[in-house]
Amino acid sequence: MPKVSVIVPAFNRAQLLPRALATIFVQTYKDYEVIVVDDGSKDDTPEVMKQFEGRVKYIRKENGGSASARNRGIEESQGEFIAFLDSDDTWMPEKLAEQIKVLDAHPKVGIVYARMPIINEKGERVGTKPSGFSGRNFKELIEHWGDLPTSTVMTRRECFNKAGMFDTSLTTMQDIDMWLRIARHYDLFEIENKTLAIYYRHDE
Repeated sequence: MPKVSVIVPAFNRAQLLPRALATIFVQTYKDYEVIVVDDGSKDDTPEVMKQFEGRVKYIRKENGGSASARNRGIEESQGEFIAFLDSDDTWMPEKLAEQIKVLDAHPKVGIVYARMPIINEKGERVGTKPSGFSGRNFKELIEHWGDLPTSTVMTRRECFNKAGMFDTSLTTMQDIDMWLRIARHYDLFEIENKTLAIYYRHDE
């Protein structure tokens, strides 16, 4: 069984998905599986995914939103640790390796995350996500409405047993709701001053 399951929810991102997947395949840490959950895309995502046959577990489902796509990915996954990558974001090559070190060394940590530079369509850095407070524990998340950027998050499979799954009834903020529930049971760990993932701002 793989140590890490990487879950990539996708909806109408056929043009961007290969870029995201390419940054998984160049990870310095190799013991992972990749699960792409196509949330009922209307574009040619199924066609694009054929080139990744054998390297990616591709699941196509009826459209239900990103929370339901992430839940399906968790259900289909086998890893001890679970990492999320949105289909329009990218990872740095050492992302998994850096985070596994933290989770292996600190059993009480349930979420490892980092800040993401925001890049616009011209390739210019236009900000950081989050720009202010991130929230290093449950109390701080509540008080500051802290943001743990989803494409930087690695968590433990056991967290979902304790905290439940993503809430599909929420139309936005399903990820922040999930991190809050995990933070009630586990510590949070921010990898500081290191870029592990990049957030792209685009028309879509």
